[in-house]
Amino acid sequence: MLRFEEDAITDPAAVRLQLEQQPGITHVACIHSETTTGLFNPIETIGAICAEFGKHLS
Repeated sequence: MLRFEEDAITDPAAVRLQLEQQPGITHVACIHSETTTGLFNPIETIGAICAEFGKHLS
């Protein structure tokens, strides 16, 4: 499981590395917008990485 602080944007490179190192992962969940801070995670980039590895993004 990857965790990021609520005031930090999810790092797509960390997602990629986790998927490379843990091939048994089948699903990825990511919050698109953290309403308290107003930050938006790069969901399009994360989605493309998930598609590249054949993983389901929720």
